[in-house]
Amino acid sequence: MMIPKLLLCVILLAAIKSTHLPNFKFIADLRWKLSYSLNKFAVYFYSHLPHRRQENIFISPLSIQNAMTAIYFGSRGKTYEELNDVLMYGTVNLTKGEITRVATLFFPQFLFGNDKQFYVFNTANAILINPNSNLRINADFRREMAERFSVAVMNVDFYEPSHETLLSLNKWLVTQTRKIRFYEQDISASADLAVISTAYLKAAWEYEFSPLNTTKETFYNRGLRSGAK
Repeated sequence: MMIPKLLLCVILLAAIKSTHLPNFKFIADLRWKLSYSLNKFAVYFYSHLPHRRQENIFISPLSIQNAMTAIYFGSRGKTYEELNDVLMYGTVNLTKGEITRVATLFFPQFLFGNDKQFYVFNTANAILINPNSNLRINADFRREMAERFSVAVMNVDFYEPSHETLLSLNKWLVTQTRKIRFYEQDISASADLAVISTAYLKAAWEYEFSPLNTTKETFYNRGLRSGAK
């Protein structure tokens, strides 16, 4: 009599355990949708970059898409439809619920990497709200953007930002991106909202320069001498 009871117990435990197993196909489909939409967005974004022959441009489509996704979550109506098209989520029918799941599963490993032998990659994104505008952001939205998308939501007076506000914002940026700073003149005073997307990348060359053909020379950055060699 003990054997059937024991067998039944094992079967029940196995059934209970199986209900907690992740749906690997569903997760794989989400990852594919995310990768596809990101690649489509990156190509679209590159095609609309300004053509400046005398300036170098470094961008991270992933961090930009991540920052714009935060705006997408707070949008409605026509703005929502336009962002859904621009971010390419509509091309793969990626819903807000699925994006939330994707953000929880994959965004941390995509947005932050630290393999000291090969590379360090960090992003810092923020939504700046002009307190003089009619925009109102609730606490739940702020918390969800920070937890799921690593996007900070801050109040900044664009018309006359205080020294303390800029100091706090720059301190946050410097900490997140290792010395990248924010300049208040980059934002229009009449704007209601601004999005900051930054990326820090330090990596070893896959194919290093030959030491025999490399010499130390003065390095210029925007026409000015730099301490780098």
